[in-house]
Amino acid sequence: MGRFGVPKRMRLVCALAAIAFGSLGERRVDGSQTLEHFMGATRDAQTEWTSTRNCRVTPDGEKVVQARVGEATSAIALKTQKYGLTKKEEVAAIKGVTKAYLDVASVQEFGPFRKDCVLTGLLLERASLPPLATSPDTGILEIDGLQTGADIFIDGDRKGVIRQAFVLSVGPHRWKTMKCEEIVQVAAKDDKKLFCRKK
Repeated sequence: MGRFGVPKRMRLVCALAAIAFGSLGERRVDGSQTLEHFMGATRDAQTEWTSTRNCRVTPDGEKVVQARVGEATSAIALKTQKYGLTKKEEVAAIKGVTKAYLDVASVQEFGPFRKDCVLTGLLLERASLPPLATSPDTGILEIDGLQTGADIFIDGDRKGVIRQAFVLSVGPHRWKTMKCEEIVQVAAKDDKKLFCRKK
């Protein structure tokens, strides 16, 4: 424990979050507040995610989420500049990365059905961002459907489960689950959501 009873680990997480978000500068070219913009989008994404995943994030976990997503802020800023994202599209990109990270962490810790899922700071620290989250040349693909927990294959590799968001490189990808299979074109401005209903 450090001063005021705050664990050293959590003080480090908060410091890392501040550095990561602050690295983009205080203001964007359009004058909006970058730190507030990114943190607000991350919080909104977490709220949306918990309402659809039967899982919750503890207060100390929320700080870790902010720090992890902060690792992708430079890539998202580059994406905004390179592909001309609007503010709304940039927010969607931030939300997509946030959801993809939370999906990775929850499935890793609680399995495909996320039974009794509570993500604490300690559990979230064990999960990394999806590798492509730090690249600007990516889009978000979210797979939803009735068959919760069913395996998802992307380009022939098992990547996760239904009701999960993925960070994918720009370009065509083949996704498959159960009897559903489709080629989808992922673009930098995309936060595509595909619904699979078993036939």
